[in-house]
Amino acid sequence: MTRTSVTDQQLHAAILRRFAWSPDTHATCVGVAVRAGVVTLSGAAGSAAEKRAVVRSAREVQGVVAVVDEIAVPAAVGTVDDPDVAEGVRVALHDHPALHAERITVGVHHQVVTLSGRVNSVEQRRAARRSAQAVVGVRAVIDELTLPPAPTASQTKARLVEVLGRAGSADIDQVDIKLDGHVATLEGNVHSWYERRAAERAARSVPGITDVHNKLVVTF
Repeated sequence: MTRTSVTDQQLHAAILRRFAWSPDTHATCVGVAVRAGVVTLSGAAGSAAEKRAVVRSAREVQGVVAVVDEIAVPAAVGTVDDPDVAEGVRVALHDHPALHAERITVGVHHQVVTLSGRVNSVEQRRAARRSAQAVVGVRAVIDELTLPPAPTASQTKARLVEVLGRAGSADIDQVDIKLDGHVATLEGNVHSWYERRAAERAARSVPGITDVHNKLVVTF
């Protein structure tokens, strides 16, 4: 099967079947979520070897785009040296499809990880914490990550003009943007569901925007 022929639901079922068939995988305590082909594994494993086997099994399923490993190994806490923990966290952040690892600084002391630097959204901040917490040997994670300053309405509207302008049919003058700190609310009219989704994606892509309330109305 090619990627385009596999739905998220089919991938989810295929991964669970793979876990059930694999002799190295005991994944009864592992959660599986799939979105746009990206698989997120959560929960707990009994050992580092079991964790690696679960992640490897998920990656080998045809159609999987990427695997986000959030599986913790409680039994490994205190058994891994700080340098190895730090390297594991850096690798986890680098491999995460939603993170810009070069912006995140990793510090480790007695297996307690401190994350500092800047990320673009609350979702990225949460993803960084979860990825770090899942690294074998991590005792705890201290989150010192920051978000960009809240954008202005003109910055957000400029981004909308750029993206919707490519669509060729949107009338940006009919889109009203209201900002409440890091939250943008879009109101007004667009000509298609595509333009409505494109407007929301554009607003979410503005540095500093953490959430978007899409109240745009599609008029034909």
